[in-house]
Amino acid sequence: MTKKILFTGMLVLLVTLSVLSTMAAGPKPPRLPGESARIMIPFVKRSSVSTEPLPVMISGVVRDTYNNPVPGVEITTLEVYGPPIKATTDQNGNFLLSFPVNGSYTLVASLEGYRFMPSIQGVNIPGETGTITFRAVYLGDQVPVYMGYFEMGCERSNPDNFCRDTELPLHGVPLTSYYIDRLEVTNAQYMTCVLAGVCTLPLTSWSNTRMDYIYIPSYYNFPVINVTWYQANQFCQWVGKKLPTEAQWEKAARGTGDLRVFPWGFFQPSCLLMNYDGANCFNDTVQGGSFPLGASPYGVLDMSGNVAEWTNDWFSEQYYNTYAVEEWPYDPTGPANGTLRAFRGGSWNDSVVPNRLVYRSGLQPIQARNDIGFRCVSP
Repeated sequence: MTKKILFTGMLVLLVTLSVLSTMAAGPKPPRLPGESARIMIPFVKRSSVSTEPLPVMISGVVRDTYNNPVPGVEITTLEVYGPPIKATTDQNGNFLLSFPVNGSYTLVASLEGYRFMPSIQGVNIPGETGTITFRAVYLGDQVPVYMGYFEMGCERSNPDNFCRDTELPLHGVPLTSYYIDRLEVTNAQYMTCVLAGVCTLPLTSWSNTRMDYIYIPSYYNFPVINVTWYQANQFCQWVGKKLPTEAQWEKAARGTGDLRVFPWGFFQPSCLLMNYDGANCFNDTVQGGSFPLGASPYGVLDMSGNVAEWTNDWFSEQYYNTYAVEEWPYDPTGPANGTLRAFRGGSWNDSVVPNRLVYRSGLQPIQARNDIGFRCVSP
């Protein structure tokens, strides 16, 4: 009797579970003739995943060579497929680009009166991190010197050249194109680097006749002096440039048209052409660009007189004998090592001979003088 009751209870339980399962699953679809019973397997539908990436926003900034923001610069992609992606810098020099599709892009910056370093900027999306930076160089601050040969050194046949052994022999040098500062770096420009915490103060704050030379506004546009080679090199690097090689400096002073003795030509100096000691012109530095008649063929000013200028090269008296006269390589960079750094151009403190554009001399890079400054070049 007990076994019968237990069996009956289990049968009732199984029937009940079957009914509940049928109710939960809903009515079964009708079976087609000859079709076996279907086995229903429940599944979860996956949500669809879009292959189109969301727009990627990349920030950037444009600053000039003294770290000031440059507004109004247009940033554009150069790709030939699809519409260009554009942005314009705001008053703080910032811009924001939206890239709707992954890929590699090439950006170019443009604003009338400026050129930019780098000239183009590659961007990979996705994967790009950080801020895109362009350096804006005002075209009025630099002049182009185009690719080609020029004759470097002293022309012995010219009696006005007073050729020294360190300036011989005359030799042809090929250079690629570059830009050079139209004027020597000024007190105001250099002090901007000091205030930015990058450069250090000149070793002394006075000039030959002025006890306070770098802090008074009336001297802001005068060439900075009393800086070592290391300080000059640091400044040029800070503004995205470098010190010129001896070859770059001399080509910018001479040009390619003749074997002139001075940047302006063959005429002997006067106080209308440059600031030098031979005529006791000023006995100190003067404001940069004060002698437009003394400009070089490229329009570079003060290449002779005012202050001499550091170059990037080590100095060697016999450097011009390194190669055969017509076998010099492109863009020579001076000796591999040395103890002195070369400086070029004469100064307010020099007579005629050191103010010839071929004059070469050297100084220890840790030293500074009140008649030596510098200018920079860029690609």
